Amino acid sequence: MTRDYAKSTTKKRQRKKPTPKTVVPGWIWLLTGAFLGAFIMFLVNLSSLPNNSIESKEKTAKAPDEAPRSPPKPILDFYERFKNEEVPIQENSNKYLSINEDEKDYYFMLQVASFNSPKDAEAARVSLLLLNLDASIEKFTDKKGVTWHRVVTGPYNTRSKVAKARNTLDENNFESIRLKRPKPKHPNENQ
Repeated sequence: MTRDYAKSTTKKRQRKKPTPKTVVPGWIWLLTGAFLGAFIMFLVNLSSLPNNSIESKEKTAKAPDEAPRSPPKPILDFYERFKNEEVPIQENSNKYLSINEDEKDYYFMLQVASFNSPKDAEAARVSLLLLNLDASIEKFTDKKGVTWHRVVTGPYNTRSKVAKARNTLDENNFESIRLKRPKPKHPNENQ
């Protein structure tokens, strides 16, 4: 039997429309997370408080007559102790700046650097000359036969001049070694 589909009496299946889901805005989730985080932090801080804090508050409330004790102040009587003291000053207060009697026959040099290459030694000497220091190069051969070129400043006759030169070197990032050398004897001295 043939069917007439145009006059169909069968009910068409109706699709169910999905019900619209309610979407929660993002700012509500943000606020909920912030409040939850703040509450957790409150609980953590509450648990870290000492248990006797409530008891100590009750004790302080019961005894208002007692004042809290502060640590005792240290006794500073330094000025009173040394007010009448005297400090002896040596007559030769410049003994560190002047040459001792033992050192009259010596002069001082400051060794700033030592190089294998004469070009490097010359470059260091020029930089010291720019600092207004009298610099020179000395050749030296060690026990192994290696020739070194020492860059030295000086000669200095007093310790104050050595200190001034050393201060200039320190300000310009040069390290130095103090060398003590005997003064050359003049032929006229022995007569």
